[in-house]
Formats: sequence, structure tokens, C-alpha cells
Amino acid sequence: MSIQRVTIQSDYPLEGILHENNRNAGVVICHPHSLYGGSMFNNVVDALEQGFSAKGFTTLKFNFRGVGKSEGVYDEGKGE
Repeated sequence: MSIQRVTIQSDYPLEGILHENNRNAGVVICHPHSLYGGSMFNNVVDALEQGFSAKGFTTLKFNFRGVGKSEGVYDEGKGE
């Protein structure tokens, strides 16, 4: 089991946290709307990550464009 910060490479690199586990299954967790304060450090995102990780799933949570250290700006979802 390991936890590491990752960068998802694209035109606008995104920051994420990968929590690798032993199980041969994974979950991508997306945060709530950024215009309402959503980020990968949201308490619901953290609870989902902890729950899936406890069951052995590999998890990836990330920040959408313009949130935290992710590059770019919010564009009403057109570029997502």
C-alpha cells in the first residue's frame, strides 16, 4: 500500500493523490463543484477515499482545472 502525489499530464496538468492497494480494482473520486468550494480535500471525498481504501481498492482523487495546484481555469465544463 502506498500513497503518492501525482500529476495527470494534459494541456492543463492536474494534481492528484493516488492511494495504491492490493486489490485488483480501483475508484476515481471526483470532488464537488469548484465554484462552491469543492476540491479533492473535501470531507465527503476524504470519507469516500478512506472507505474504499479500507476495503482494499486503489483510489485516485484529483482537482479539476483551476482548483488547488491544477492548472487552467474553470470553463463551465466545456473542456472537461
